[in-house]
Amino acid sequence: MSLSLITLCILISVAGFSLLLGTIFDRFGELQYPVLIYEPEMAFHFMSMWQFIVLAASLFYMVLLFCYACLFFFSYLTKRTAIAIGLTVAFLFIGVQLSGQFVQTNFVAFNPFMYFHVADIVSMEVAALQKNFDLSIYNGFWVLGLASFLILLVTYFMSRRHAQ
Repeated sequence: MSLSLITLCILISVAGFSLLLGTIFDRFGELQYPVLIYEPEMAFHFMSMWQFIVLAASLFYMVLLFCYACLFFFSYLTKRTAIAIGLTVAFLFIGVQLSGQFVQTNFVAFNPFMYFHVADIVSMEVAALQKNFDLSIYNGFWVLGLASFLILLVTYFMSRRHAQ
């Protein structure tokens, strides 16, 4: 919990600093700038830039939560920080690489690694390319949240069983 709060504070600080630098050297910009969002049946609509940024930041935070859950699981298994970080990075890398090979299955929307391409998920570009509009940001919230919860639940029950 504290790790996710620290990460949230760091992300807000970096975003604020970036916004400040952009405002100093150019100008604030236009948050109503349209972003193209794909839809089924070769349709599309536009979303304002501020909505896109909020949705992308929210999905990115869910990806971080999933990564932290994996790190917590591997940390419990190995009891060594460096090994847990290495296993987590390897697991996430392999998961993202293998997720590209199973895009034609019916269960691709339930793969949490498919949602790591945050901007492409929010703009529905991945869904349009795969012709599977189940790959949406809202499914990403559910899949990443449920996967994180299940990993944390398994870790909790493993720790309880080990303590007895």
